[in-house]
Amino acid sequence: MVSVVVLNVEGRREKLPACEALGTWIPTDADMEILSLNGERERDRVAKWVAALKKDDARPLQDEDKLDIGDMEAADKDLVIALLRQYAGIVEKKPGCPPLAKMNVEHHINTGNTAPIMQRRRRHAVSENLLIDKEVDDMLSNQVIEPGEGAWGFPVVIVRKKDGKCEILY
Repeated sequence: MVSVVVLNVEGRREKLPACEALGTWIPTDADMEILSLNGERERDRVAKWVAALKKDDARPLQDEDKLDIGDMEAADKDLVIALLRQYAGIVEKKPGCPPLAKMNVEHHINTGNTAPIMQRRRRHAVSENLLIDKEVDDMLSNQVIEPGEGAWGFPVVIVRKKDGKCEILY
């Protein structure tokens, strides 16, 4: 087992289940530089590495002043923030997306020899249909989903929350 420091940029506490796998190791691309893991990660060396990464278009993060990196020296915090600025597109929250999760992901669901199932759409009030259309359009524009042309289809359920907002279950 390998211990890895995880950065929580949401600003609220999260409880992680014991022994939960948070990710998997993947091979790195040829254009990535890996710092050696033999204890040579001194501040000066990391600072040089971050300085070499600097992009001209790097900008402060959204709500950077509210970012809670944890207990560390001010110089170390500055290094972490400088590194996060270089990869702002990865760490900043995207509108309409689950937090920090906008990625290009493709997957295949093996359905075997099962014939496609197309269930008819549930009946909704006109206002609910407008809400569904708006939510789907938002997800399409934020590239959370993409248009589907398959024969598989399932009804959408709208659940009203206690605070008056609606949640759409797919």
